[in-house]
Amino acid sequence: MEVLRRPLQPKSSNIQWNPKPKPIGIEKGPGKENHLIEAFGPLDASLAEELRVARERRERLRVEREKTERLMREREGILERGFREMERRWEEQKKMELEIQRIIWFMDLRSCVRVGPMKSLRAGEEEERDAKLKEQNCAKSKGPEQPSLQEKMAKN
Repeated sequence: MEVLRRPLQPKSSNIQWNPKPKPIGIEKGPGKENHLIEAFGPLDASLAEELRVARERRERLRVEREKTERLMREREGILERGFREMERRWEEQKKMELEIQRIIWFMDLRSCVRVGPMKSLRAGEEEERDAKLKEQNCAKSKGPEQPSLQEKMAKN
């Protein structure tokens, strides 16, 4: 089977070039894959030029792809660091909010419950003893007890 091939032409070219196509032979047989038969001679110059251009383009694309991948990895790293920093700040803010809520709660609790300074046991006992002595001294100085107004009214 013969395959006729026409070389590619540059897009910007206005030249009409129509060379006679060269046949390329392909060997077919039972149990064999398609193989190019090189018996027809060396590849023509235009095909070699096309292959060179295709290889250069492929190499350029490979370099550009590697450069793009490197830039993407760098940007991904920057985004990842930024994300971790945002998470750290968020956690820190949550801790601060909880601490502020605790402080406010303690302040509210303290304003609701007035607890005086704690007295020692000895000081409390001394106060009780002093209070009893005052009562006894007051009772002695008044003399005999006089009935209260209510008691007088109840008797009448």
